[in-house]
Amino acid sequence: MIKLRDILIEGNGHTHTAGIILVSDVGIVLCKEDNYWGIPKGGIDLGETPLEAAIRETVEETSILVSAMDSHINTPIIEVAKKKNSKGGDFYIFTTNLKLPIIPIKSHEHEEVRYFDTLPEDIDQRLEGLI
Repeated sequence: MIKLRDILIEGNGHTHTAGIILVSDVGIVLCKEDNYWGIPKGGIDLGETPLEAAIRETVEETSILVSAMDSHINTPIIEVAKKKNSKGGDFYIFTTNLKLPIIPIKSHEHEEVRYFDTLPEDIDQRLEGLI
């Protein structure tokens, strides 16, 4: 079901985004953006919930398939913050713990995707205090 609110927001350029902080025993999965490292994230499609978008974007950008609920791959995904993105829309940030250190596979959207055991200096500032 598509909400009128989603149509109106989509029409005025305030695209909402969502992403997941993937934590494992070997570190945190980060994707190399233009000038910084960030979590796998992307736009919320019309009719999609923020959590559905975050899961879809994680698969598209890292090839790691996580489940909203507890699974053999990850713990339940929980929302930890809602910030503003660069387009003025909401940026929903979720987190989950990976039970297995799955090797991320880079998509065409990023220069690099990998685990970090210590955070890089050039990390997305919206993630400060969350990782």
